[in-house]
Amino acid sequence: CPRDAAFCDETLLRGELTVIEDLSAHPRFASHPLVAPPDGIRFYAGQPLRGEDGQVLGTLCVLDRKPRSLDREQRAALETLAGHAVAELELRRQSAG
Repeated sequence: CPRDAAFCDETLLRGELTVIEDLSAHPRFASHPLVAPPDGIRFYAGQPLRGEDGQVLGTLCVLDRKPRSLDREQRAALETLAGHAVAELELRRQSAG
């Protein structure tokens, strides 16, 4: 989908871990085609993926069909996974270059 309609755009704009516990209650996403149906996506959490130079390469996100929140351990786990994803991306970039 276009970036301005993507859930991850919120994370990219904020530049930090972004948690939206219930997308159906969020003014920007309530009418989104993936949220609006009764069985649509309700939860979003996204962590920016920052390269060694600080540039945001993308996001690592988690979605669910139920509203929820993340506790401290889950937030830390998402940040750790994002770090692993960036390390893989950097390794591939070095191998290709």
